[in-house]
Amino acid sequence: MSGGSIAERQQALLVARLQAIRVCNGYLCDMGARVFEERAHFDEADVFPLLNVQMTGEAGNEEYGREKVTIKRSFRVEIYTDDAYRAIALLQDVKRAVMDFKSLGKFTDEDGPLGVLAYGGTEQITIESDGRSISGLSALFTISGPETWGEPRTSS
Repeated sequence: MSGGSIAERQQALLVARLQAIRVCNGYLCDMGARVFEERAHFDEADVFPLLNVQMTGEAGNEEYGREKVTIKRSFRVEIYTDDAYRAIALLQDVKRAVMDFKSLGKFTDEDGPLGVLAYGGTEQITIESDGRSISGLSALFTISGPETWGEPRTSS
């Protein structure tokens, strides 16, 4: 996770937390082995459940003329499953992994603080892929944190 812009580091940390979703870590299944980023298509070779992470946007808080600004980035974690009855249980695993209790919302990697994590709710999703319908849930998370004006790699 070291290096890169703050946005890249935030997404990398989110992905790393999701990759911990393994049976050996006390979760329901090993969907942490199947975490993708910005994926839009699936095929018959895919094994479900799987996760897909997308940055869906960012917003500033209009702190013009300051060296530090607060940026709020939105990330969507899509949980695709071939067993719709397990979707809610899989969502709980995602929330448990991302919303690490020890951090209490503070999002930090080895290079330092990346902001504050918040959970924004879920919505049902469906994607058509190779003639079949794959359903699941989409969980929205936001990370709000400082960024140096004109330098997206620093927050301090």
